[in-house]
Amino acid sequence: MRISDSYIYNNFLRYDAARQKDIARYTNELSSGKRILNPSDDPLSNAQSLQFKSIKSDLDGYLKNLDIVRNTQQIAESSLTSIVDSAQEVRAEIVRLSNTGVIDMEDAEILKDYFVGMRDYIVNQANTQIGDKYLFSGVSSQNAPIDANGVYQGSDIETTVPIAKNIEVPVRYNGRNYLGIDNNDDKMILVKVIDKVVEIIDNAKNGTGSLNDINSANAITVNGTNMNILEGFDIGLNSVLQYRSIIGNQNKIVEDIKTQHEMFKVNYSNLISRLEDVDYTSAISELEKSKVAYEATIASFTQNKDLSLLKYFK
Repeated sequence: MRISDSYIYNNFLRYDAARQKDIARYTNELSSGKRILNPSDDPLSNAQSLQFKSIKSDLDGYLKNLDIVRNTQQIAESSLTSIVDSAQEVRAEIVRLSNTGVIDMEDAEILKDYFVGMRDYIVNQANTQIGDKYLFSGVSSQNAPIDANGVYQGSDIETTVPIAKNIEVPVRYNGRNYLGIDNNDDKMILVKVIDKVVEIIDNAKNGTGSLNDINSANAITVNGTNMNILEGFDIGLNSVLQYRSIIGNQNKIVEDIKTQHEMFKVNYSNLISRLEDVDYTSAISELEKSKVAYEATIASFTQNKDLSLLKYFK
């Protein structure tokens, strides 16, 4: 039986291509650091890796939203704190004024300017913006929530973003709740009460009223109920305090979810790495084996390529 030269050559080409493919593969693995260079290399591991990458991508999106939410919550809480602090100062002045009963014209003008200034400051804090978006206007974030007359112009529907599966939190708040808006006339209660105090001072200055009107049981109407100035003021202040606390609680939840997401992201990154990353020790060993096998193939072909039965008939 005669083995043809073409058969020997074709076998050499086949083994040569296989050895070069192995060398190229392990070289690419070492240079890229990846064990899976093509989906066909390990279909099961590749499918698992894609699934983990999809989950990790979702976590990245949630983490970006969480950063936005945290920033929004900090600004919202700061604005409400400024309103509360200012309102508590105003309350102290209302108490002092209600106990005094009589002031001269100069003091009346100073007090009026004080109340008007604090009113404007509270409205300014209620109209806090992030960029060109108003924080307490809900989805109507292009409109200032409180107009010059203290009337709410925002939406009762909040803008929310997802921070986890089936969990969304607001980034544009319903100012009707957070700012303490009167249910009947849509006016911010704190502003409404301060305006009434200023009106009482003006009436006292003009001789058409008395500062004692502050203590009247029917001095002002809040949410459809007649009450004195301090009772109405406390309703508006307590509403802001309540929703400031809600933002604080939401912030704690956001921090906990962020920590959880970051932990999960690290875990999924490690799983992806285990599936995809190359084992350098094993890859180097396989590369050396492939090189030795390739050199042996070359040597074998070199030694056998000139073999022929004709040489035995010389």
